[in-house]
Amino acid sequence: MLKIRYRIMALVVTLAVLFSVLIPMEEVQAAETGRVSIKAKYDYKMAFEVLNEVNKQRTASGAQPLTMDKELLDAAMFRAHEISVFFQHVRPNGEDCFSVSELMMGENIAAGQRTSAQVMKGWMNSPGHRANILDKSYNSIGIGMAVVDDQYYWVQCFGTKLSGAALKGSYSNRTVTRDIAFDGALVPVKLICSPSTVEAGKTAKALLVCGDGYFSTTGTPKGFTFKSSNEGVCTVNSSGVIKGVGAGTAKISILSGSSVVSSAKIKVSGSIKTASGSAAPKKTSIVKLTPGKKKIKVSWKRQLAGKPGYQIQYSTSSKFKSGKKTKTISNNKTTSKTITKLKSRKKYYIRIRTYKTVKGKKVYSAWSKVKSVKTK
Repeated sequence: MLKIRYRIMALVVTLAVLFSVLIPMEEVQAAETGRVSIKAKYDYKMAFEVLNEVNKQRTASGAQPLTMDKELLDAAMFRAHEISVFFQHVRPNGEDCFSVSELMMGENIAAGQRTSAQVMKGWMNSPGHRANILDKSYNSIGIGMAVVDDQYYWVQCFGTKLSGAALKGSYSNRTVTRDIAFDGALVPVKLICSPSTVEAGKTAKALLVCGDGYFSTTGTPKGFTFKSSNEGVCTVNSSGVIKGVGAGTAKISILSGSSVVSSAKIKVSGSIKTASGSAAPKKTSIVKLTPGKKKIKVSWKRQLAGKPGYQIQYSTSSKFKSGKKTKTISNNKTTSKTITKLKSRKKYYIRIRTYKTVKGKKVYSAWSKVKSVKTK
């Protein structure tokens, strides 16, 4: 039997503007860039309301009523959760929608309608959706209704077989958090920092906004690595928690393997206080890089406030990911340092920060802007 998909969506909820699309069967290659954790409310009450309306329409047309199937009900709720990330009959990871259940033979989807009456009216006014609802070859159905970020998502999964009847009294509304796998080449995603401005010592969270142009959903990224462009401004851990360190602006990136999926800027104000109440020293900047044979002379601006020392960091990686080394200069009056034993004709990236020692602990400023030069 041919498996059929239809989708319908309210672009303007109050006006219930609707459209439908018939999508032909085609092979789709599944891939996983990562996962996004999305919280949804599963509304079984409205799902069974839709079942009643479906069977009223079927009875009026001479078709047998459909039975709410346990497996298809679970599949429909899962699909309602998934279409909040990618509103298509293709699943977010690129798999065909029918991969959610072997029992599923047809699918209607919708978004935006806030009541069972509204979504059924839209479906019945659309020829493709109406055909699915009244198809006499179907015997079972699963209905999904998920609320994500105050947006309503609806799914009907039709079948010809029954795994077991789902009884209305056995289900109650519940909140579910799922990690939904997605293909970054298929699902548009954008990283945001929430909030985008923090004080030093405070935290923010790296979040992913997913959407295909109709609706957007915000969730917690899973299965990625995170990177801060300037750890003197902020750090970010493996869970995407960003901590402000010193005043400045940094870029937080989310990576799948070695590929950057998306980036976002975050601004940090102030500086972390030490236990004694002393703030981190003011930063400095590189004035000049002078290359030599297997060496580089670094010159910087003297920081008079607090008379701090200096720490130079250099690497062949622009992101200081590997092979980074540091040089510490304790004399505040020193404003240049020659780094030796470098590779010839190699590009090096260099940055500098100030430090002071409080009760035996070094307190650092934010890193300077990175500069680069090639050795001779």
